[in-house]
Amino acid sequence: MNREVIAVTRGMRAAAEAHYAAGQGDQAAVIKALGEETAVEIEAARLEGDRAATREQLNALLARPANAPWPNLRGSGACPPRILPPPP
Repeated sequence: MNREVIAVTRGMRAAAEAHYAAGQGDQAAVIKALGEETAVEIEAARLEGDRAATREQLNALLARPANAPWPNLRGSGACPPRILPPPP
């Protein structure tokens, strides 16, 4: 999702730059679009850091190496593997 939002903001910036270059837009629109693009990229980086930290915390709680990968279940229809043993 973040990549899609970044792509949209890049497109908005490119469109603003094209309008400005053609004399149909103002520089303020280019600056605003660049600011939006930068803000989205910063937020995406923050979210990725949060994701990595959460993965490390969950792995620590499960006595797994901090950098142990988690399966990618997006769109697979699969259930996550059973991590904990069944209750007694």
